[in-house]
Amino acid sequence: MKESLGIKNYYNIIEQKKENLGSLVSYYARKINNNFSSLYDKEIVADDASIKTRGLFTGKEGGPYKKEYVKKDDQYVKEKEEFFAEIIEYDKDNNAVDVPKRIKYLKETYGAKSREEMVAAAKREEQEDNPGFTLEKLLLVNLNRILGDKYAVIKSAAYDDYANDVDYLIVNYETGVVACGFDAVSDAKGGETYEKKMKIIQRKAKHEGSKIKYGLSIDTEAESGSKRVTLGKVEHVPTFCLSLSLGEIKNLLGNMNYQEGAEPNDTELKTFDILFQKLEDQAVDFKNNKKLNPIVREKLEGFDDFVSEAKDFRTERFG
Repeated sequence: MKESLGIKNYYNIIEQKKENLGSLVSYYARKINNNFSSLYDKEIVADDASIKTRGLFTGKEGGPYKKEYVKKDDQYVKEKEEFFAEIIEYDKDNNAVDVPKRIKYLKETYGAKSREEMVAAAKREEQEDNPGFTLEKLLLVNLNRILGDKYAVIKSAAYDDYANDVDYLIVNYETGVVACGFDAVSDAKGGETYEKKMKIIQRKAKHEGSKIKYGLSIDTEAESGSKRVTLGKVEHVPTFCLSLSLGEIKNLLGNMNYQEGAEPNDTELKTFDILFQKLEDQAVDFKNNKKLNPIVREKLEGFDDFVSEAKDFRTERFG
């Protein structure tokens, strides 16, 4: 395909598909908010399908945290993003200091005036050559397209991404149970990035699993049976590494159905099967680890039920 189209035209098509992919993420974000609308009176996820923190989690807004705690977490995220954008660095005393040369570059190259605009420009610059950003969107679309009537696949809040190494949560719409969290990696098993992520995940599994500060659950009232979303901390979450190689990313990106509301095609279903096989393999590895935290081991039993249910759901719906 690449040769017949010509190299320039090939990359133009890939860029167009990335734009379409972004539109699909927004579509599923709207669906997630709609599915939760009867259980909560505010939108829970942003346009990129990430859990919102502003306007939801402080006590004044009906959330569980004091305003100063959320503000502190926002500052933590801001500093992390400025560090990754390379507009700050840390001195020998671990104090954040500006990087004037990088700030000048972002201002002159992209017309960025504020620090927020500099961070945004740096993110766009990085995304051009980083398949990991494309993978994150592909996973959101793939999993929500196949499981979205039963589970919400939600991007975690930025704080939990940076502080707790969890990119996504899978939440059962009916029970509110967080089936698992996962970290997306554009690398194959055995690769440096993949193995680094797995070491972090395995270390957490030996202790208490992952914790999500900006999470959600669904409470059922005993007498009436009515359900309501509750925002707050979720602990002991089994977390896995969901990965696709560069070739698998290109294959899915090039062959996905980009129509909103469309059913998954063969490529999407095959990718889903690959992902869930990887989840099952990791779960087996975790359970074979004698140092696994007992609470996490117990949670993994529930994860096995999720995997079985998700695969049955996929088969019943799409063959």
